[in-house]
Amino acid sequence: MKKSFLGFTIAVSMAAFSSCTFHAKVSYDKENSDTSSVLKQFDVRSEWEKNPFTFFDGDGLLLAAGKKDSMNAMTIGWGQLGTLWGMDRPVVTVFVRKSRHTDAFMANNEYFTVSGFSDKYSDALRYMGTHSGRDGDKVKATGLNVEFSELGNPIFADAEIVLECKKLYQAPFQPEGFGEVANEVYKKDTSIHNVYIGQVVNAWCR
Repeated sequence: MKKSFLGFTIAVSMAAFSSCTFHAKVSYDKENSDTSSVLKQFDVRSEWEKNPFTFFDGDGLLLAAGKKDSMNAMTIGWGQLGTLWGMDRPVVTVFVRKSRHTDAFMANNEYFTVSGFSDKYSDALRYMGTHSGRDGDKVKATGLNVEFSELGNPIFADAEIVLECKKLYQAPFQPEGFGEVANEVYKKDTSIHNVYIGQVVNAWCR
């Protein structure tokens, strides 16, 4: 298996995903979806060999956290893939502004998920990124289908790929550590991002 300096070669081209081997262990609500046989489980370390630097490109990813009775999701365009505290521990790092409604769900839940979509869902993801869950049910407005894993975490049945992550770390950026680029970014918007790092415990693709 090839290894990048990030620890594993992993990324996404929204037009072409690698094949998967194992059937997903995902709990689907049959009243709302019939896609339980579509998503298949795979190993991010051995069965996914794309460029990690392009995974977060564009607006094709949703970050979600919460449980069946209360969850929220938002479109993300920043993040990192790699390993941490052991070469056999694949992790996803995401960044959420404190002002975002999703941030409270990230802070108060043990898990989060990252779901990647094909281009045909670009309008839905644009809506998810420009509207707040404080103001209404964004998922219902877009027509996306939220389901829940065996661990009880929100995933999207419409997605091409889903990473389910157990949170290992959370903390806000510290302004005293900012360099030139960060200072320029936060000059325009002073809402500092919180950093969330999660270990990939399950992964599915179409």
